[in-house]
Amino acid sequence: MEKRRYLLTGGGTGGHVYPAIAVADELRRREPEAGFLYVGVKGKSEEKIVPKRGYEIRFVSSEGWPGARPSVALLRFAWRLSVGILQSILILRRYQPHAIIATGGYVSAPILLAWVLLRRLKLTQARAFVHESNLMPGRLNLLIGKLADRTGVSFEESRRYLPQAEFVGYPVRKEMVGITQAEARERLKIPLDARVVLAFGGSQGARTINRALIDALPRLLQDPKVWVIHGVGRLDSPSYRAEHDTLSRFSALSLSEEQRKRYSMHTYLDPIEEYYAAADLVVGRGGAGTLTEMAVCGLAALIIPKANLPGDHQVRNARALQDDGAADVVYEHAQRTEEGLIDVVSGEDLAVAVERLLQDPERLAKMREAIRPFGDVSALGRIADRVQELAAGRLLSLPERPIPRSDGPVFAEMSGAGLVAHLSRSGLKDIPPREIEYLTYRADGYLSSEAWQIRNNGVKLVGLLQLSEHLDLILYILQDKTPAPRWQRLLGGDLRQVGFIRRNAFQVLRQLNVWNLQVREVLLAGFRDPYFEVRSSAAQSAIFFSEQIGEDPEILAALKGLMVDRDLEVAREGILAMGHFAKDPAIYHAFRALYTHPNWRLREAVVIALTRLVERAVIAPDVITADLDQFLLTSIGFAPRFHLREKMLHLSQTLQKAKHALPPQ
Repeated sequence: MEKRRYLLTGGGTGGHVYPAIAVADELRRREPEAGFLYVGVKGKSEEKIVPKRGYEIRFVSSEGWPGARPSVALLRFAWRLSVGILQSILILRRYQPHAIIATGGYVSAPILLAWVLLRRLKLTQARAFVHESNLMPGRLNLLIGKLADRTGVSFEESRRYLPQAEFVGYPVRKEMVGITQAEARERLKIPLDARVVLAFGGSQGARTINRALIDALPRLLQDPKVWVIHGVGRLDSPSYRAEHDTLSRFSALSLSEEQRKRYSMHTYLDPIEEYYAAADLVVGRGGAGTLTEMAVCGLAALIIPKANLPGDHQVRNARALQDDGAADVVYEHAQRTEEGLIDVVSGEDLAVAVERLLQDPERLAKMREAIRPFGDVSALGRIADRVQELAAGRLLSLPERPIPRSDGPVFAEMSGAGLVAHLSRSGLKDIPPREIEYLTYRADGYLSSEAWQIRNNGVKLVGLLQLSEHLDLILYILQDKTPAPRWQRLLGGDLRQVGFIRRNAFQVLRQLNVWNLQVREVLLAGFRDPYFEVRSSAAQSAIFFSEQIGEDPEILAALKGLMVDRDLEVAREGILAMGHFAKDPAIYHAFRALYTHPNWRLREAVVIALTRLVERAVIAPDVITADLDQFLLTSIGFAPRFHLREKMLHLSQTLQKAKHALPPQ
């Protein structure tokens, strides 16, 4: 038999690398003479993990999808992906694999796209197996999953998105099981009677988990039985240096020498199975790989899912376990910090959640039993069987299985814009508290995103969900005057917090209906905002809060200035606002000057404002009646009624009523 060659790809994080390594290990056990080549991206998890496991690795260019809107990041993405595809074509032509095993992530994009191209040109005989580990497939797998020879999923429900896929489960390395707790604790020098918490955020680490755990240590380590093992990750970027940040925060804690000995920090947990075996409770992310490993090992889990991932798959994974009593979930929330709006979990909240579980051995035992069914130890064999079939040129028909269906709206499946549209139509009626908690988490995740399109959805959700506790975040967004990048300003941008967000933030202030000094300050700033829609929305907010504003001279002066704003939409809102606020009859001269303004919408606003002023007895009806014939009534606003003429008729009726109401002279 010809020596088979297998090409593996997928990475960026350990959650994509380890499934590929698990399959490769099983294939190598079955076919000791087979050849293996791993293709990844330099500087990512695969660069260290793969060679350590004894496999050759080559690198191509690629990076994550930055979003569809034109930007420098999109150009860089297109360039790097194009280079990566050319590199992948050369690798595929030289290596000539019998089968390709792709486990997801942007790392696998160049190889899979190159394979599609070569196959169309009949320049490769390789068969492709794509594995989707998460419940909601990523963008790449949604595309390539329809073109691959076989697609395997870890969740039956995933077949709603990939109907041609087969449920195979999540591949876990065989060495993951077999170590006893006593053996693991002896190697790690941890007492047998200790209560061990293992916390980590994947191979790169998680800022949220790292910081929350450090903040929780003073409370957790008060119990002399508690030991904490902490995997901080390898992430070392300009925005977050995992090891350095964690060390500096830990050094600042007031802990005794004995307490410090019960905490151990590791850049990378290897071998992870040893740490799993030693643990009573694992605090981690909600990726399918981590959760499946915990299930195979029978570990109680406290999950802190990462926000803003494709399909929100970590939350969906976590909630599936929570529904079966196999895990507890702590959600991230957005918080204003020196770094801007970021996702956080408070140390106090984490400490309380951990203590609640550690102090309830019966609950921990039930969680360990409940999580085991999620760990399918036969998945690795099924996947290896499919890959070997492909390598041999056999394409067996898939078994007939009904595709799972969803009952009612599944919020986790909706995009941010979809959530906003749904809640705008349906409101919060009949939504259970658990789902409100989830939607609040979604809003927090969007607010902490630096992509304005995503953050904008978060702002809207705050208003729709009536999250008054998020008022400080909305005010922060309105107060953030950080300039946009130079290239963006050349294209007409102003501030990093784009005008659309600031406009919608003012609408949220009206929805939350909270008035205080901070709201007053952002309102005054809104009247001076460089973006016309923000000034307009600020004027609308002034009308909404008119009772609270009262006779505030600074706000009244600003609104009067808006009446002659360079933008007609803003001027219109300023005119309407003065109809609500003005108390000096002299304001009539400002309105009188606009009677023949060329824009009929502006003149319509004048009529509405004058009607309001007469109703409020600010201007005597005779003053207006004397000049009314000077008003220019022509307009193009016929649809199919003359709106301006109707407003004028309403003003005339109001004037007549006001005259009759006056006491006789």
